[in-house]
Amino acid sequence: MEEAVWFLMRAAYGKEKKAKDFLEAKGIKTFLPLQTQTYIYKGKKKHRQVSLIPNFLFVKSSEEEMKQYIGKGELDFFHHYYVPHKDDRGRPLGKNGIKPLVIPTCQMESFIRWNEISDDNKLFVADDKIKFAKNDVVKIVDGKFAGLEGYVCRIKGQSRIGIVVNGVGTIFTAYIPKCMLKKV
Repeated sequence: MEEAVWFLMRAAYGKEKKAKDFLEAKGIKTFLPLQTQTYIYKGKKKHRQVSLIPNFLFVKSSEEEMKQYIGKGELDFFHHYYVPHKDDRGRPLGKNGIKPLVIPTCQMESFIRWNEISDDNKLFVADDKIKFAKNDVVKIVDGKFAGLEGYVCRIKGQSRIGIVVNGVGTIFTAYIPKCMLKKV
């Protein structure tokens, strides 16, 4: 039997929660990162939870199990997110030269933990919006982000730790003092 891995899945606009609820009812683990959005309605400040990465849902499953559901029945709006798959010479491999994007478990664990931490200064930046050089890899040894590993970078004039989620983007902690970091 295939081992369960984390897939990045694409849903039709606004249907991530429907897919999440359906899959969880089938016993499949999912992760839908949410953020609180604040807006003014009729002069009053309101808050609502919205998807951090619109139209995407992370699913831990085997490809075989996912074939039972994606693009069918209640999930006809739900599909794998595909990435190019090429050999060393740049020639396409496999069916159409694409394969489903699989996120390494260690990155997903960091992403889930980052998402659970309440801090208004943490950031998510999509892959296509940032190009950052890989600087020193460090581990945070103290504070609410303790245990997370990533790259030291400066954002908004502050030292932060960027944790790359392959093919998706980079999540950033709030300011982290150097005394809370250990080089890996």
